[in-house]
Amino acid sequence: MDSYLKGRTKAQRLHVAIPAAKNAAGLAGARQKKEEIVRAEPDEGVENAPEVDLVLRDGVVRQIVIHLEDGRRLELACRYEGDPEEE
Repeated sequence: MDSYLKGRTKAQRLHVAIPAAKNAAGLAGARQKKEEIVRAEPDEGVENAPEVDLVLRDGVVRQIVIHLEDGRRLELACRYEGDPEEE
């Protein structure tokens, strides 16, 4: 994500407060897949920014959903090297 943001002005960025994983070891041991959606909020003064949602599973971003102006959605799957969920 840092490489995507590198070189962008602050006005082009979105801020997201990703909640901390609660008792991650306990969740992993139980093999539960807690999923939540977090809305990314644009900086103050940014106009016409698309709505962006992050889909988190067990506190890890698994999908980014960008809501386009014409009603379509762009869904980006997030894959991480060495991620046990991908195996």
